[in-house]
Amino acid sequence: MHAAVWDYDGTVMDTYPVMVPCLCEALRARGAEGVDETEMLTLMKDSLSQAVSVACARWGLEAEGIYRDFRILERGRMHLMRPVADMPEVLTKLKDEGYRHFLFTHRDRSALTGLESCGLLGLFEDAVTSECAFARKPDPEGLLHLLKTYGLPADGTWMIGDRPLDVRAGRAAGVRTCLLDPEDRFPKEPCDIRVHDAREILLELA
Repeated sequence: MHAAVWDYDGTVMDTYPVMVPCLCEALRARGAEGVDETEMLTLMKDSLSQAVSVACARWGLEAEGIYRDFRILERGRMHLMRPVADMPEVLTKLKDEGYRHFLFTHRDRSALTGLESCGLLGLFEDAVTSECAFARKPDPEGLLHLLKTYGLPADGTWMIGDRPLDVRAGRAAGVRTCLLDPEDRFPKEPCDIRVHDAREILLELA
């Protein structure tokens, strides 16, 4: 049995081109000056909470308001989000070869809406979203839930994500880990395989 547990933002879906401008716009609207999108992307690649925390400390802002404004802006632009290049074909081919697909994301059920809008939702058996109330990655609680619920063998299961917290959750759960790192941001992060694009994932897992 083979299974792949996927992160959503930046892994299955290329959401950063929407998320980063939304965050920067939310910051500027509250008085932040000199907001740099490249820096915000780098911080967001650690986590959204890290980006917001740094911004609030730098410009003396209040996090709750930033999150609220960001979510409102993002919600209005979710229709602009598209899958990572070649990801639909990769998911389909892996499923055809016997892989079972699952989602493990910090995002709420809007992730399922995003997958459905791109015709990908039917490829996934289940999803752990924020509504499930499991601990956030890198805590492996949500991943362990999937392993137990579906009887997935750790040595046949991959945790695939674009950030260190994804593969750290995978290591903590004892599964194999794949880091999608197209810009070589995390060269020292331990993982079983490191890839630069979706096609490499297919080559490694097939």
